[in-house]
Amino acid sequence: HSQMRICEIVEELGFTDESHLNKFFKKYRGCSPSNFRKNNLK
Repeated sequence: HSQMRICEIVEELGFTDESHLNKFFKKYRGCSPSNFRKNNLK
């Protein structure tokens, strides 16, 4: 999903909005999806 926009991922995974995805992602990964992407696509 690295080429998808965050809003597209939200829709595909069935989250109600980006903030819901962010809370879920931070809980399990310790950072926001955008920060995770920045740090792991180097």
